[in-house]
Amino acid sequence: MHDARLDPKFFYPQNVALIHRAANLLWTFSAKAQAQRLFVKGCQIAQVIPERLPTWRDTCLSAAYLALQQHGDKQLAVDAMEHLLSKEQVKDKQHIEYLMVLGELYRALDDNNKAKSTYP
Repeated sequence: MHDARLDPKFFYPQNVALIHRAANLLWTFSAKAQAQRLFVKGCQIAQVIPERLPTWRDTCLSAAYLALQQHGDKQLAVDAMEHLLSKEQVKDKQHIEYLMVLGELYRALDDNNKAKSTYP
């Protein structure tokens, strides 16, 4: 069942906090594929204010985790993680975690060459 009030176009489409909250609500009510799509939309936000970067990163990761749990589209999750990695500046422990998640997604899509290329 689609509720228009949970559609990101209904509220501020560039507000990652609201999108993240709505996606978590969908996840809570077991609308996991719909939650994953909303997490992906939140991840695709072009400009995120610095205070919302942790929420934005979590939005991207949540899209990937749901796909890895067989809830949602794995290619959309790959796109979200590639977008996240393209925006990350610091190559730290968290960056390595993102690469590992992306590698798992590639592996789930049977793209072993790309999966291997993500491991540091």
